[in-house]
Amino acid sequence: MLSKLRNLIQKYWKRALVMLILAAGGSLLAAATYKEGFEFGRIVGHCEVACSVLGADFSGFEYEGACQCEQAGGFILTIPVDHSFFN
Repeated sequence: MLSKLRNLIQKYWKRALVMLILAAGGSLLAAATYKEGFEFGRIVGHCEVACSVLGADFSGFEYEGACQCEQAGGFILTIPVDHSFFN
């Protein structure tokens, strides 16, 4: 039994190492993507609240801190928002 296990490890250790590296790399990339998506969603939420306070619909934002709101007549209003204020 132990000899079969030893032979299996000797035969497939390279494949196991590659799978371990790929799993670790994929986990780190998934965590980074989640963190970036969470930050993106937080900024969109700030813009949606700012637009709703003015009675307009959220239409877009810029990473520099400006939210774009569309009013009923189709007029686009750009509002500067300091997103660090919400931290």
